[in-house]
Amino acid sequence: MCSAAMAIRRAIMPICGRPCWTLDGFGAFKEARDPFDPATARRLYDFIYSAGGSRDFADAYRSFRGRDPRIDALLEGRGLAA
Repeated sequence: MCSAAMAIRRAIMPICGRPCWTLDGFGAFKEARDPFDPATARRLYDFIYSAGGSRDFADAYRSFRGRDPRIDALLEGRGLAA
């Protein structure tokens, strides 16, 4: 990742924080149209829960979601989405 992207990430993540990761992560279940989707739950377990803090959480999250978290779900949850 380039230094500009890292700087942006460092600036945004304190604002976004844990609620952003959680809400964006739940978005995977919304996209599957099932809050109990077995395949999504398996990916969550394999990449997040089973890691047990043994790997960088950002890397684990990218493996689970296939991308970095987006702030959209947090904004929508707070009534700020367009």
